[in-house]
Amino acid sequence: MFSWNVSDTFYWPTQSTEAGDVDAMFSLGHIHYYRAHISMDDVRASMWFDLAARDGLKVAKRYYDESAKTLSPTQIQDAEQLA
Repeated sequence: MFSWNVSDTFYWPTQSTEAGDVDAMFSLGHIHYYRAHISMDDVRASMWFDLAARDGLKVAKRYYDESAKTLSPTQIQDAEQLA
């Protein structure tokens, strides 16, 4: 039988982001933004979208801009510092 837990959601995308995979960065942004299997974390979502956009994924810039609309200036600064 297949066993799954929340940490499985992050394992491979996180491994891939460490190797510079922009698609994995974008995927982690989606996970946080749409709250898939985790609690709300708009700052982390913005951070991942920002990282993917900086590495050239054009659609990530659009998602970053959209997610940033829901953040305070302090939260935007926090996301940029995390990135």
